[in-house]
Amino acid sequence: MLISGTAMWVAWAPVAVAVAVFQVRARTGFWHTLGALALTTHLFWMASAGFFPMLIGDSSEFSIGRVNLVPLRHFVESFEYLGSRQIVRQHGGNFLLLVPFTLVGPALWPRLRAWKWALAIGLGGSVVIELLQLVANAAVGANYRSVDIDDVILNTIGALVGYALFLGVRAAVRARRRRRTAGGSSGVGAGPGGAAD
Repeated sequence: MLISGTAMWVAWAPVAVAVAVFQVRARTGFWHTLGALALTTHLFWMASAGFFPMLIGDSSEFSIGRVNLVPLRHFVESFEYLGSRQIVRQHGGNFLLLVPFTLVGPALWPRLRAWKWALAIGLGGSVVIELLQLVANAAVGANYRSVDIDDVILNTIGALVGYALFLGVRAAVRARRRRRTAGGSSGVGAGPGGAAD
């Protein structure tokens, strides 16, 4: 029996409404609310893509031996049997999976602006995902989802890159504000000709 991920999106609706209501009551502002909803939606998409469709009653058997704990083994081997589009989709997807949380998250919640939180989100989050996939495989009695240390590596690197992008954007915004402030200050007391007195 094949179970689709439709149930995840049915559950998403009331959760999204609850998040929006909480944000409005907390008076966090439009952009903060929009960011929180975007991360909530991405979290549900991750669950839908990572665990569904779920195949129950498959003829194959679950084997712990199919779990890859050798770093970069499957990553290197994949270039031998996957096409370029599949490589981009598979490895690129793993790389980008947690980027929204370390790019948008620190902008919404200041306590996440330390690099340790980015590492925790990347490494901790990816390990949790792989462990949940392992539990799901054992529950249905089949290796319908791969459990791979390479996914953890790519997820973590992507999360750190997302955090680096956040730092870059924040630095650019601060520099722009400083230029605006400096420009406004230089115009104070200027005469008709534009020169300061």
